[in-house]
Amino acid sequence: MGFNEQPIKFKDIDNGTVGKQISGIKKELYNKMGKNSGALSKVHPKGNFFNAIKVNRNKVLNTILASRGSCFIYSDKANEVSNEIYSLAGSFPIDYNYLNIDPKYLIGMSVPPVMMAQVSYQVYKQWLSKI
Repeated sequence: MGFNEQPIKFKDIDNGTVGKQISGIKKELYNKMGKNSGALSKVHPKGNFFNAIKVNRNKVLNTILASRGSCFIYSDKANEVSNEIYSLAGSFPIDYNYLNIDPKYLIGMSVPPVMMAQVSYQVYKQWLSKI
């Protein structure tokens, strides 16, 4: 089974909504990174903050992690991306009802809906349609 979906770059899902502003050590590390993108652990003396990512607009986002403290940060402003963008990155509808669960956590713990649709279709096509 192959997945031949086109990669979706961050700039293609960035709808301009921003999340909360970062502060404290995250902001210090963010500023230390300069124009570089990637994990803030690159500039942390002990390699901490590996799951806080300064995004590159021209690349696909890293895997969304369900762990506390993980976040994607804009490369041009010290803000996390919004829950709407997490939803788009995880192929969830923007109006999805997360039922008081942190969207980032639920998306990080889920198989993306578009991928599950492809898997379901292939199961049907290869096994169930022949019954």
